[in-house]
Amino acid sequence: MPPQPPFPIQPRGLSILSTATTGAASVAAGGTIPFEVNNVSLGTDITHAAGTGIVTLNSPGVYLVSFNGTATPAAAAELPDLIEAELRLNGTAVPGASAGNTYTVSTDSASFAFTTALNVTTVPATLSVVVPEAGAIFSDASLTVQKLGTIPAPLTPPLTQTPYYPL
Repeated sequence: MPPQPPFPIQPRGLSILSTATTGAASVAAGGTIPFEVNNVSLGTDITHAAGTGIVTLNSPGVYLVSFNGTATPAAAAELPDLIEAELRLNGTAVPGASAGNTYTVSTDSASFAFTTALNVTTVPATLSVVVPEAGAIFSDASLTVQKLGTIPAPLTPPLTQTPYYPL
């Protein structure tokens, strides 16, 4: 029997980060949701310092980003209160990557989730989940970022095929 490779094995090119909150995180308006633990961190394309809300993308490519969490209004919230969470790439909101809920009771909670794909061409790039307007308390929040691959540059000049004429 051939020798087995040492474990753990990291498949070539795999780059993924799964990070989460460990308890309730109070987030002020305009603040980022902090993720205290990195459950999985493979590869060098995606980095995150545990305890922060910033994820860094270190290489160009297509990334799949998923967020979910539970939000409740902050203690001092005036009701009704609209709470949103949005993904930002380099500080700019990503269209379609947001979730929100209007709260009418201070003890209400709601699940937030979104998934999107990003084509990142300039690096390093930063990702964060921001609570843009009203402060909130987020719990059971997680963010998963996976690099799916790269889009090859167009060939210049384009390949041409020489016609084949059978004899």
